[in-house]
Amino acid sequence: SKQDQQSTVSSGDRRRPLQGMIFCVSTLKGDNEGDDNNGDSNKKTGSSSASSYTTVCQSVRELGGAVMEMVCKRVQLVICTHKAAQQATQRVRKAVKQNKPLVSVEWIQACRDQNERVDLEPYRLDRRPMVQEALQKYQRHRNEAKNKSDNRIKTDVDTETKTQDDVKDLAGWTEPVALGCVPSLLCGFSNVW
Repeated sequence: SKQDQQSTVSSGDRRRPLQGMIFCVSTLKGDNEGDDNNGDSNKKTGSSSASSYTTVCQSVRELGGAVMEMVCKRVQLVICTHKAAQQATQRVRKAVKQNKPLVSVEWIQACRDQNERVDLEPYRLDRRPMVQEALQKYQRHRNEAKNKSDNRIKTDVDTETKTQDDVKDLAGWTEPVALGCVPSLLCGFSNVW
């Protein structure tokens, strides 16, 4: 009947709710969504394998999405575990820098369960304080390391009075050395041989 054909067509469309979307995935080894701060366990999967990089990528592809290795302009959002967000992985940092939404792995599970693209908002991690704190902590750590490095270089130069020769030695410069070239070859006398 016509009604059966329409339901078949619409269910065929819904099997791939992420069709045309491009994702990046960030997980950490040993990730388990149940390790979240609120202490909830992952009752749907019962194991950490549902949060593994390979499993998340496979789920995205099965739902019609594509996965890229790096966060770039084409990536629409980054799927990550709570642990990856808390650790501010490179992909998480790049996603935040490029204003890409960070969503939890649970979003993919919800899309799979409902067989449709579900609303991102309840699954957004980039708006949670834990992620903002992790990014700020990373930035502070990075700035401290840079300041220590800058101070070491400045101290080395400031505390000792360096002559120009000392600076050349530090920079790896050497004085030109005569190579003992044969002048006749340089002047165009090729008949010497």
